[in-house]
Amino acid sequence: MNVVKLKKKLTRFATKVTQKFRRGDHEKGFIGAGAGAALIAIGASSYLGNVINGMVGSLTGGGAGGASGIATFVNDVVTLIGIISVILGIVEYRRLRKQIFK
Repeated sequence: MNVVKLKKKLTRFATKVTQKFRRGDHEKGFIGAGAGAALIAIGASSYLGNVINGMVGSLTGGGAGGASGIATFVNDVVTLIGIISVILGIVEYRRLRKQIFK
């Protein structure tokens, strides 16, 4: 009879653990925050904007000087998306962690 009770308790415990982590949603928030940090780094380093600036310059046949406004815009947008992603990722992570450990 002791073995039956122990088996039931272990089954209930395993079910609770698997229900809490079955989808890994809390990890999605963490990954979103990490991706946002990567976007911030790309935007702040001006890498993506410089690449697009060079492409626009080569397409228009002129120097890249006329397209510098495009490069700045692209860097700002990528940085803004990164900041929003970090904030939303952290908020989602905290919300789901609270649900898990209720």
